[in-house]
Amino acid sequence: MNGSRDALKNMINALQDIDSENTIILCVPYTMLGLDGGRVSMGAQDVSQHDHGAYTGEVSAQMIAATGAKYVIVGHSERRQYHGETNDIVRLANQFQQMPEM
Repeated sequence: MNGSRDALKNMINALQDIDSENTIILCVPYTMLGLDGGRVSMGAQDVSQHDHGAYTGEVSAQMIAATGAKYVIVGHSERRQYHGETNDIVRLANQFQQMPEM
């Protein structure tokens, strides 16, 4: 939850000038996934272990893919520490992030 939309735009602009053949990926909060990253690819910071249903606050792989994002972080240490994500939860989330849309 660090940063702002303006800070992200500044970072994206700075990254445009990097001379590299590597793919540059920024995993941002869901609310910023729709920003145009230019040559910087956008990804999400998490994905739900559920593909649909009444899971308030969860974001599915299909919802992330609808923003144009092709990447997502699964199993981040902060999610494990502060949200109690287990290996089983990470395994389920990983299955959904491997959908053709992502």
